[in-house]
Amino acid sequence: MSRCKQSDMDDFMDASTQTTTTDVITAPDLCKQIVKCVANMWTDQTMFDFTVKTGDETIPCHRFVLAACSDFFQGLFRSGMREVTENCVVLDDISSDVFHIILETLYTGANLLTLENVFEVWRAVHQLQIQFMIHSCEDFAIEANTLEMWGKIYTNANFLDSEKVLGYLYPFMLKNFEKISLTPAFLQLSFEELKALIRSQDLVVGKEDSVLEAVIRWVSFVPIVMAEFKDSNCALNAEVCREENSSIINSTLPESNVKTELIKNVKISRKDKLTELLKKVRTCLVSPSLLSHVYNMKLISENKDSRDIIVKALLYQVEELRQTHWPSSALHRSCSGYTHGGLFVEERGTFKFISADEEKIYELSKGMWLRYNIQLAPVRDEIYCIGRYQYNPSGVFTYYVFSKNEWNYVMTVPIQNMLFFSHRDLLYILDKDNRSIHHRKPKDNQSGLEVLTKFTGDVNVTLAVTIEDCILLFCSETQNGLDETAVLHYDIVSKVWTRLDNLEGPAEHLISFKNDTHTYILQTNGCMLEVLYSMYTRDFEFKFLAKLWTAQKKLYGALTYKNKLIIFGKTLSDDPAKVPDLTEVSNHFKHIKYMEIVRKCSNVASVVLPTSSLRQGIYYT
Repeated sequence: MSRCKQSDMDDFMDASTQTTTTDVITAPDLCKQIVKCVANMWTDQTMFDFTVKTGDETIPCHRFVLAACSDFFQGLFRSGMREVTENCVVLDDISSDVFHIILETLYTGANLLTLENVFEVWRAVHQLQIQFMIHSCEDFAIEANTLEMWGKIYTNANFLDSEKVLGYLYPFMLKNFEKISLTPAFLQLSFEELKALIRSQDLVVGKEDSVLEAVIRWVSFVPIVMAEFKDSNCALNAEVCREENSSIINSTLPESNVKTELIKNVKISRKDKLTELLKKVRTCLVSPSLLSHVYNMKLISENKDSRDIIVKALLYQVEELRQTHWPSSALHRSCSGYTHGGLFVEERGTFKFISADEEKIYELSKGMWLRYNIQLAPVRDEIYCIGRYQYNPSGVFTYYVFSKNEWNYVMTVPIQNMLFFSHRDLLYILDKDNRSIHHRKPKDNQSGLEVLTKFTGDVNVTLAVTIEDCILLFCSETQNGLDETAVLHYDIVSKVWTRLDNLEGPAEHLISFKNDTHTYILQTNGCMLEVLYSMYTRDFEFKFLAKLWTAQKKLYGALTYKNKLIIFGKTLSDDPAKVPDLTEVSNHFKHIKYMEIVRKCSNVASVVLPTSSLRQGIYYT
């Protein structure tokens, strides 16, 4: 049989309606009339040729209606099974009331769904594979969704694998996480479902404390358990069993005749998920008071890996390691009102910000008085800037603090040739001419600079890097006509200087950056090195990772954000830049981005700014 073309069918339909009579039936009316005739057959109980048994009731119906609407019945009628020859099928899983609703919908087209029957009907039509009724149930569930109903809707959508409803509910759960995390349905989420929610950048919470509290509640909860015991009088029906020493959770203890050994076994299955879930919480953004409380909970104290995560978060807040990089546990969510990126100042005093998420550069509204040799150093939530005034390029340095969206004068530093950097809660100034390192507390306006140490040797220091309680100085040196990098190591604890082996390649415009676990050095020729440090021997080793390009670049800094590395610089040579071979550094970064900075500028400092400050700025490429 040949297939009729759609254009031919359209012509046929047009021709069939071209008549001079006024009472002709148009196509929409024709459909209504057909449905009405079919409904009359069901209402009049005529010409039935098949029966369906549900419960104690036998319901007559028509094969052609069932086959036309249900893939299940269509397959059954084609199978030649015993039910076909006997003209009867038994549906044990569908109640007679629900099947009557389905039949009335098939025969009349009526929408009979209510909050009381939608879930039973949904499961039944899913079993019978009635596609248009499945869609109707999905639409009804979406329309009926509320904070009170989401759990039941989610459970059914998950069971029936409804991509449409789950696709709607996932953003709903992200947006209303704080409220749904307090509902009983939240505690029934699977491990993978909960992990997907809390790791999302788009999770909406007022504060990260809510996420940690939700994880503790979920891990401490024991799902409903039904078990038979040798003693027939003892059956287990434990609804909730929670960590007994947690004030975060309202305790609901199991019945007294429940065997505690079985409950404990069930609890272990969720306790094993605790560490993995804590890794998805932005623990460095949780309040210190809650971190301290959670650390003392038995649930945490019994799990070393989980305890270590809480300890690292507390140390991060105390030592403020965020001035050099952001671990994944310190990344602000999209709802927070903050954004991660890099701050730099052009020598004309223009104040700019590079968004790590968007990889865009914003020119901010606030400018700088300083014009020459500008250097930035972040400490806690403040940025310190040091440099020279435009009208006094050969004079001493003056430094300012950027706090509450404005620059404030701090002090004038009587040093003309310096490096400016920070470590933990201290600011450091390296005096190149006098070969000395000074430091001061940022908040201490009563004292000046205090000499930390002095070093010897005719060296030109280009970069200072801090790792744990050590300071590494990288210096330009020439050996046999080749550029090399000399490395000096100062141990702050033992107050001892050590000369390390030279590195190949130039030290000029060298930069350093860190991620969660490693410190890196990047040279202007594209050579990327990993700095290996032993806490026990306090020894350093430099491991070559990759050569990212062949051109010479003046580097201003780099950001590590999530799994990507963003490098900032100015290309000095005409050689084509090499496309990074990510296989060489895939264990360290999944994505490497180089951004060209046109004008001479300060170093790029890792900062977190309010997103409102970007809206006040000007975006440009």
